[in-house]
Amino acid sequence: PMARKGSCFSDLNIPIEGDKKFVGRILQRLAEFGYERAALNEDISLVKKTSLRAARELSEVVDGIPVSTKRRTLSVIRRLTVLAEDPSLLHVLGSPPAETYDLLAVRPGSEKVFQHACSTLNIDIISLDLSQRIPFYMKYPQVSQAMERGLHFEICYGPAIRDATARRNVIANAQELVKMTKGKNIILSSEAHSDFELRPPEDVSNLCHLFGFKNEQCKGTLSTVCRSILMHAVMRRETAKGVVGCVRIDSLLSCDKWQGVSVEQDRAPDEQVEKTGKRGLPDTPEHKSKKMKCS
Repeated sequence: PMARKGSCFSDLNIPIEGDKKFVGRILQRLAEFGYERAALNEDISLVKKTSLRAARELSEVVDGIPVSTKRRTLSVIRRLTVLAEDPSLLHVLGSPPAETYDLLAVRPGSEKVFQHACSTLNIDIISLDLSQRIPFYMKYPQVSQAMERGLHFEICYGPAIRDATARRNVIANAQELVKMTKGKNIILSSEAHSDFELRPPEDVSNLCHLFGFKNEQCKGTLSTVCRSILMHAVMRRETAKGVVGCVRIDSLLSCDKWQGVSVEQDRAPDEQVEKTGKRGLPDTPEHKSKKMKCS
């Protein structure tokens, strides 16, 4: 089945498991379903003295990137998900290796980690294991604070296809999360361990109805909300507190070169002050003679 024209669907949780052929088969299946973006996810359980390693090159994970049904090469990004029960171990998310990943996510194993993720951590996604009983209560103030900070919650539908018991838990927990957030700031991902667990966007939209999303929200869980997460990740990596960012002039596109020109013009008076000690024209011989005549 093909995705609707004009949509850009994403699956932001494809676990890196097995060899290159396995990952390649998953990506090929996504491309056939009409997805245009996928995030290869590495799960790391945080214990004492755990150190992160930099993201692996795509060539180390998959042989080649397939082409989607829209004749576009599938866009593949890298994601890191840390599983933690102790909030004191989450400082590794600020280390240089963590900066090599495009997306950062946390899967809380305790209420303290969940509270820390909602209020403080500089991440993009809070991923909850809804296939089993959540070991803490999600409180509305914490969820609301996370949404105000631009964080998003993740529902993974793969476990619901994998196991009947997990299916009941996923449905019940997802309905509670959707009710608490009113269906906002939530994405649906596969977390597929095989290509059998992948579903086309239309089927995932039907799952959204089961979880309690409104009709107009179902499609966005795979498209517009995913795009918001990617924008949040860019702001997190390339700006200071999401407000100020620095860009090299020589890296601007040709259509944006005018911004560099205006910057150079604004910089010229300051450089002149450094050379002459004052603003205005430099003291050329003609300029000195004019000064003498005026005096």
